Amino acid sequence: MIRLRNRDKEVCVRALLDDGSQRSYIEKNLAAELFLSPSGREIFSQGLFGGGISPAVHKRYMVNVESLSHKYTTLLEQQKICSTLSRIHDKKLLSELASRGIKLTDVGRDPPPIRVLGADILGSILTGRIEILSSGVSAVETLLGWTILGLGKEREVVNLVTLSLQNMDVPKMWDLVLGITDPIEKKNESLLEEETLAHFKETIRICEDQRYEVALPWVAGHPALYDKYDTAESRLCTATKRLINENYFEAYDNVFNQWESDGIIEAVRIDQLAKKVHYLPHRPIIKPSSNTTKVHPVFDASFKKPGFASLNECLSVGPKLEQLKSQSIEIMKEGAFELRCWASNDSKDQDMQMVLGLSWDVVSDELFCKLP
Repeated sequence: MIRLRNRDKEVCVRALLDDGSQRSYIEKNLAAELFLSPSGREIFSQGLFGGGISPAVHKRYMVNVESLSHKYTTLLEQQKICSTLSRIHDKKLLSELASRGIKLTDVGRDPPPIRVLGADILGSILTGRIEILSSGVSAVETLLGWTILGLGKEREVVNLVTLSLQNMDVPKMWDLVLGITDPIEKKNESLLEEETLAHFKETIRICEDQRYEVALPWVAGHPALYDKYDTAESRLCTATKRLINENYFEAYDNVFNQWESDGIIEAVRIDQLAKKVHYLPHRPIIKPSSNTTKVHPVFDASFKKPGFASLNECLSVGPKLEQLKSQSIEIMKEGAFELRCWASNDSKDQDMQMVLGLSWDVVSDELFCKLP
């Protein structure tokens, strides 16, 4: 932790020591909070992991860092330095530091702003004292206090969205990014949708228990379909271990038992296994906060093995759902209907919602406010 001061304004911030950064930085909003006046401007590009960006103008500020004997140092303005920087919560590590007389100032729950101290001043604040701890991490002393370097045992979970291009066709990428589709492919797709709809009308029937039954719309001449027995068995073993460890095995099993009781699924007889069989892997989705079903299965029809097609690729999906949704909304608007909210299946949230601080009765379409 360091203290930045500008006349009568001061603020405590976290110092991020980065010898890979040639300059030191302060976030733009913190510079405004301290009422700092620019002492100049610099134009340069920043690169990370070999990637560069266009040159940008950075304001230069003179800031007093109190722990550096009231000497002034230069910080460059940056819009955003980083999103999160985890703190040390390992009690064993903190205890070992205390036994060596090392006290960390960067502790607590509410993280203050972060400043980058780069190579331009890092060399002047290192004292040279280093303590190697039993866990393998190192405690390094600076004129501003102690800092910890190294890889700890705990990991921070970071959400990452990625797209695998291994099985992605180039035309599908065009459709995804630019909305470009081949006219011939679009015509074939339209014809396939018509055939799928006709197949649906021809095969749908009402069973004895008054349920609707329809045959799967297999694509004519579809490629070979892998039975996926080994994959389904492997995922079942993995899911079973997880369910047992998290005490959801019985609840998950009850879902399938209820489906069988309701006639949604049925047991496969031994004599039927001699025919062509496809095993559909499934995994549990666990939501402890759910008011209805806390665990339910999700089936994977997209898995494919090299040389074989996935189940999704062998079935005609029919018209795209997004197109049907947009068409339905337009039809409802013509009839003076407009979808404005989703009703909850929780009885406590079904009738009332908050809108601009007012209570909205979605049934009677009336707004209410509480008077003192």
